[in-house]
Amino acid sequence: MRKFITYQKVIWCLFFILGTGTYGMQASVFTGTGDEQEIVVSGTVVDTGGIPLIGTSIRVEGTNNGALTDFDGKFTLSGVKEGAVLIVSYMGYETQKITVEGREEINITMKEDAQALDEVVVVGYGTQRKSDLTGSVSSVTASDIEKAPALTMDQALQGRAAGVHITSTSAEPGGGASIRIRGSNSISGNNEPLIVLDGYPLAESGEADGDSHTGQGGNPLSFLNPDEIESIEVLKDASATAIYGARGANGVVMITTKGGKVGKTRITFTSELTMSSVPDFPELLNGPDFGRLKDEERVANGNQPKYDGLDGRPHWTDLPTTDWISQILRTGASHRYQLGISGGTKASRYFISTNYTKVEGVMKYTDFNRGNIRVNLNNTLSDKLTLNTNINYARSLSNRSNEGSGYITTPGAIFNAYKANPAAKDGELSEIDDENPQFQNPLSLLREQTNETSDENLLMNIHAIYDLFPGLKLNLRAGANNKNNRRDIFWPSTTAQGELFNGRAILNTFQFNNYLLETFANYSKEIKQHHIDAAGGFSWQHNVEKRVNNGVQDFPTDNLGTDGLHLGLLPTVWATSKIKRELQSYYLRVNYNYKRKYFLTLSGRIDGSSVFSENQKYGVFPSAAVAWAVSNENFMKNSYVFSNLKLRASYGHTGSQAIPPYGSLSRLGNANYVVGGDVVSGVAPSVLGNPDLRWEKTTQADIGLDMGLFSNRLNITVDAYYKRTDDLLQDFQLSPSAGYTSTRRNIGSLENKGLEVTVSGEIGKNVVWNPNFNISFNRSEILKLGGDGSDIYGPDLARNIVAVPGNIMREGEPYGSFYGYNVIGLIQPSDFDQNGNPSVPLLNSDRGLGHWKFEDVNGDGVVTPDDRVIIGNPNPKFIFGWNNDISYKQFSLNLFFQGSYGNDMMNVDRLFIASGRMLNNQLQEWGEKRWTVENQHNNPRWPAGMEQSNLHPSSAIVEDASFIRLKNVSLRYRLQMKPDDVIRNVELYVTANNLLTITNYSGFDPEVGIFGQNNLAPGIDFASYPRARMYQFGVKIGF
Repeated sequence: MRKFITYQKVIWCLFFILGTGTYGMQASVFTGTGDEQEIVVSGTVVDTGGIPLIGTSIRVEGTNNGALTDFDGKFTLSGVKEGAVLIVSYMGYETQKITVEGREEINITMKEDAQALDEVVVVGYGTQRKSDLTGSVSSVTASDIEKAPALTMDQALQGRAAGVHITSTSAEPGGGASIRIRGSNSISGNNEPLIVLDGYPLAESGEADGDSHTGQGGNPLSFLNPDEIESIEVLKDASATAIYGARGANGVVMITTKGGKVGKTRITFTSELTMSSVPDFPELLNGPDFGRLKDEERVANGNQPKYDGLDGRPHWTDLPTTDWISQILRTGASHRYQLGISGGTKASRYFISTNYTKVEGVMKYTDFNRGNIRVNLNNTLSDKLTLNTNINYARSLSNRSNEGSGYITTPGAIFNAYKANPAAKDGELSEIDDENPQFQNPLSLLREQTNETSDENLLMNIHAIYDLFPGLKLNLRAGANNKNNRRDIFWPSTTAQGELFNGRAILNTFQFNNYLLETFANYSKEIKQHHIDAAGGFSWQHNVEKRVNNGVQDFPTDNLGTDGLHLGLLPTVWATSKIKRELQSYYLRVNYNYKRKYFLTLSGRIDGSSVFSENQKYGVFPSAAVAWAVSNENFMKNSYVFSNLKLRASYGHTGSQAIPPYGSLSRLGNANYVVGGDVVSGVAPSVLGNPDLRWEKTTQADIGLDMGLFSNRLNITVDAYYKRTDDLLQDFQLSPSAGYTSTRRNIGSLENKGLEVTVSGEIGKNVVWNPNFNISFNRSEILKLGGDGSDIYGPDLARNIVAVPGNIMREGEPYGSFYGYNVIGLIQPSDFDQNGNPSVPLLNSDRGLGHWKFEDVNGDGVVTPDDRVIIGNPNPKFIFGWNNDISYKQFSLNLFFQGSYGNDMMNVDRLFIASGRMLNNQLQEWGEKRWTVENQHNNPRWPAGMEQSNLHPSSAIVEDASFIRLKNVSLRYRLQMKPDDVIRNVELYVTANNLLTITNYSGFDPEVGIFGQNNLAPGIDFASYPRARMYQFGVKIGF
């Protein structure tokens, strides 16, 4: 504890001493001789192929007088002295100095700079030229993000990097997402990549708890504004990630935010309006059809019909229809406002950005509101000392729904709308429906229930760089990330939950504090044709999280909601927790190349984690990589075809501390007991400790090929990889005689292997098309699950009625496979002998004609849980993204397609709205295609009315969820103003998101997962929040 306090004091002292200093904005005053006449110089800048270079900088040497070329490569520069020198620069091209010599028109041809063409990418604790990389790295730039405006970082990255599979698990505004880089590596641990923001590794945090009725959690990256991102680098292989050691097994996402540039102050303002709507839902039965089928069920069960038109009863043909889905949906109007200010001098640069976003959900009374401010400062305090400061504060408020909770009797509004009696008149249906006692009015549930999440996130990061001598830089980074999150949930007595408990409230809080202190050195030395780059240092990171959970029932009034917990008569949950975690690390990376032809990278990290016992705290994670730049060989110098050709190979180990703090220790749990009729608080052994727990270790090999063809007009990158994770950390249940309920062990292994291909190019001259296509193949397999190979089951599909798992981890099978009964058809009259005895095995003695016929896998003559088998694979065979940028003069068009092929989805909705369970409404298609005596068939998708006892996970509800989605279409028009105008440029744009989805999946959306980031339950769809189709209209003005 003493050491923690010391480090914490150091961090805060650094912030107050360095972070709050005065940053001077230097102004340069330039004077001329007055003897030379000033003229106006104009011209055009093109490349060697005659293509205009947009945004080329033309500046008068020794002054701040400059201009940028427009979409035609043209520029105009006034106030130029006849003998001045123009400095012309453009990224990837040689900088030129041109003497004016009194000329008023100067046309310039830029030549490619072989070294400048080496794009600089951010890697762990430094940067590298892309041509020098030995590892597998994918990049996404600010311009990529700008063309497809996104609410969160994961949305901006989706489909744009090979090997990165991002699933938007909830379409709710601010909803969660799952990011997987080259598959999943752990069963019990976190499979999300490490996020490094401006050099600060973000620790895994969380949010305040809800409860089992309130759906999945929000997006932990929602505090980050994508408009402030300069670049994203995805580090994928062991060579690139090993320097992050224990946190590198799942890949690393390096995010760099924007900074100020030398020059006059620039102001950019963006205003955006987004209209969101829901494409057509699957059609449900109308009122008359529901009444008719409901009466058929009543008569079949020996009950009196309700809609036969006799004795004053209405006839089913006269019943009205209420579309309950449309009752809870709306066209959402969302707004985004962004203001950015940047500029500075060589000594002091600044970037200040503030943003407000309000997103209306397509379900009524749901929304997401976020405001943030970012300050990035870069200051050269002396010729040796540089100080960079990054501060980001964000605050958000989400009004959420209960979608995806998995509850049947008390679900969210979507499932209630599915279930609702369509024959009930609009506005007259009470909270408890006599046709369905489990029904809740979906609109009143959204309107009257409070379900809020508020979040505050402050991230402060300072980075001091001291040039000790040429080639050696000493670095000090200190930072803090503080998060406060609160969840307010209240069910008034006018809702079903509230009626049961006379009002029910939950108020939970989550506080997270993370501190970082790092010291490292960067060394660069070139000796003749030998070049060495090295980075090494020490890192300390400490976090504390606190939770407070409160639950209260039985309120005398609903008026105060969660602000009146003290009024509740029955406290049900009072729980607090405090968890600490610490990581101390030493790391080193050495890059060597000879003649820029032969490359070697050695890197490694030693991590010490507080979650392990004394004898297992430290893990060592090394890697090595080599590369051969074939295109730099003499025999390739005159190649017209190959402008770049490089072979890469890497091998290394990364790790995972896939257990929570105190996971290696024996622990006590609550064990209250009754004495004399009174409850007495007590504790008892619950978890048996294991002092020999060690790190999960992931070994990865990668072979890569980089090709640039025809002066880099066509670029191809191919990577093949193999990953194996051993010593999986798993919980094992113990016999009650052991005195403990469970223990954790290192047992098991799994593998991922795959292929990634990225192809990009530049086609055309006046109309320029820049396509970028990536495709990724990954195969996962569970290799071992302990000595006896015991299966690991996922969570129950639903928390009542279908309280059985739908996923399984099994040796020799894909990760998270679907598990259940195999349906081989429907029960037919021919399946019974003349005496009515069944000739086929039955489940739960269900003899209903047209009901599902389950396979007797073990052949024992009866269908039991022992007959459950693997029935599907939620993992895609491949995923892809295809981005297209087309530009012509001031116009630019972006088309972005995203897709997934070969993945299955378990559509749990079909158990209730396509099974004939007439307690709730059904799909119209089921009503038309269901099995009847007059319409006998053997298609399991359209059974007769099923018995509720047989609504189990089965192959009948597993569907192909492959899809191709036109994710984004964006058309932009940019007006370039005159250099002397106050307004530099105006950009108008219109964007459509989720415009078209091609899929055979019968559910609403093939890209969901109600269990969020839960490793054990991928690919489950059950009453999910609907994904919106969005149209954005925006204007961006530069001053």
